[in-house]
Amino acid sequence: MDYQNLKEKREHGKPDFRFQVIKHIDMLGNYSVPVHWHTDFEIVYVETGNMIVSNNHEEFEISEGEFCFINSNALHSVFSLTPSVHHAIIFHPSLLDFRQYDLAQLNFIQPLTSGNSKVITKILRNNNFKNLIHNLAYTDDTDYLRIKLLLYQLILDFYECELINIKNQEDHMSKIKHIITYLQSHYNTNVNLKNLSKYMGYSENYLCKHFKERTGHTIFQYLNQYRIHKSIDLLEKSDKSMLEIALDCGYESDSYYIKQFKKHMNQTPKQYRKFFRNSK
Repeated sequence: MDYQNLKEKREHGKPDFRFQVIKHIDMLGNYSVPVHWHTDFEIVYVETGNMIVSNNHEEFEISEGEFCFINSNALHSVFSLTPSVHHAIIFHPSLLDFRQYDLAQLNFIQPLTSGNSKVITKILRNNNFKNLIHNLAYTDDTDYLRIKLLLYQLILDFYECELINIKNQEDHMSKIKHIITYLQSHYNTNVNLKNLSKYMGYSENYLCKHFKERTGHTIFQYLNQYRIHKSIDLLEKSDKSMLEIALDCGYESDSYYIKQFKKHMNQTPKQYRKFFRNSK
């Protein structure tokens, strides 16, 4: 079988907010979607009626108030057993990622969005889950913050109910933590891959690939984010010039620092400092 031909061609949601709810009212009980896959997560939620979901060749019958979580890249299909009202809640893994990489991202979000951990496939029904999924299905698609809060609550509930199959990642994560520790300790110096490679005892290519796979960021993207974060503290708590702050945070010039700051914060460092002080 050529699995590539089964990949769904369309993208769901908006380019800058990859979330979409597709509602179906099946009056005849003959609804069906043939086997396919996509990179999005999908929740099939049955509000009324009965359906069959095939998820990686395993079939599940879903009844009123139940749902099934479909992991990214899983082969799946859906067909009705009775007339039904059902929803496909579809969102891209990247929607869950944090802009500022932190321990929540490292330990809980990244393993899921990278595919290293999976939500255990089973039919889920309890009042907490039902209310949460129902709210997701009926939240306005422009209520962006509420949607993200509901998704994070769902992921938290999955972890607390031990519904995420966590692979043994301790070795991988310990490497990432060592890299992050090095970057945070040397952010104000001229960090280069040669020194980092020597510190870690691995080749430069391996470190770059390993870090990107586990975090979704390159080493220098993370380093730049951390430098921006440290510079914000100086902007708020000191009267240092842009050049002094740039040098303190490991940048070679104030012009490059200002360019990077504006790219990440959508304003210049001076604009940020002025806004912060006026708001106080």
